[in-house]
Amino acid sequence: MQQLQKNVSILFALGAVILLFSSVLVMEGVLWGKYAFALGGLLYLFSRYLMRYTGDDLRKRRLNRLYATTSILIVLAGWLQFKQDNSWILLLLVVALAEFYGNMRQHWYENNPDA
Repeated sequence: MQQLQKNVSILFALGAVILLFSSVLVMEGVLWGKYAFALGGLLYLFSRYLMRYTGDDLRKRRLNRLYATTSILIVLAGWLQFKQDNSWILLLLVVALAEFYGNMRQHWYENNPDA
């Protein structure tokens, strides 16, 4: 189980790095940047699916839904790139803000389990 968790973390990090670099490539007009972004988005979605929370804590389940939503929005942003629509940038900003909020709340929940 520990090895699976490590592999999922590597998959998550790989997807995030591909998303970061490919979004710059798309903004620079590199043709294969859209395909790399789509691959990174799918890796990100798959790793979030493998890291889903299955416990009873309502707060963590709510955060898991937020993470699932942001993963789907990343895939939608990749689709918008293929449609030649520049609104993918705004969608990526919304995802970044939601991920930031989710990570801050998750950190707070882990440090204050009684609250």
